[in-house]
Amino acid sequence: MLSDFYGPFHELIESADSIDRKAVSKTRAIGTDPKSGKVVSARIGRFGPMLQIGDSEDEEKPRFANLPEGTTIDTVSLEAALEMFKLPRVIGQTEDGQDIKASIGRFGPYVQVGKLYASIKAPDDPFTIGLERALELYAEKLKAEAEKNIAIFDSGIKVLKGRYGPYVTDGKKNVTIPKDVDPTTVTEEQAKEMIEKAPEKKRRGGAKKAPAKKATAKKTSAKETSTKKPAAKKASKKKAE
Repeated sequence: MLSDFYGPFHELIESADSIDRKAVSKTRAIGTDPKSGKVVSARIGRFGPMLQIGDSEDEEKPRFANLPEGTTIDTVSLEAALEMFKLPRVIGQTEDGQDIKASIGRFGPYVQVGKLYASIKAPDDPFTIGLERALELYAEKLKAEAEKNIAIFDSGIKVLKGRYGPYVTDGKKNVTIPKDVDPTTVTEEQAKEMIEKAPEKKRRGGAKKAPAKKATAKKTSAKETSTKKPAAKKASKKKAE
């Protein structure tokens, strides 16, 4: 059974150098971008189906966009594809002069101000959402973020409201606050103590990093073994005599 499978499979691998990657990838040319004159295509990308203007071999980097909702690589039209490249769209500015953008990401449509993202939900749409509504979503997100912060200490340690309850964090360790403790009363010293006492995270696969002392012990025992070997030889020589 293994021979029947791996024999032909090995032959295919050996001939793989002569196979054009584009010939086996799922890519469909939709048409031409009227602005750049480059090919617009739909293909499978790292995170799934996507749109692309240009080619990776071009001097200028290709542009990428998500497929319109309800379409596939085989059904998306040039008109619908070009519409997606209008995003991200600058809607306007906040009171302090920051741009408000609307776009679609891996987790759906959103408005963005700096590094803050607020989800856009139906019936709102990233192509048509106005400045007033975008500012409302931004304000709601700012309020949610403010309510999330229970306390922020000078050391950088924070007491936050999380999805699974309140916790303290130093940016590296997240430690859940016990249910019988009021998170609003947690002091900086208490937060530090919780973080210090929390166990280190295990590595992927559950393996912990071996302590340095154990590694030293192994080296020592190896030396001892090597020093004992000559003694064993002498003993056997005497025995032979």
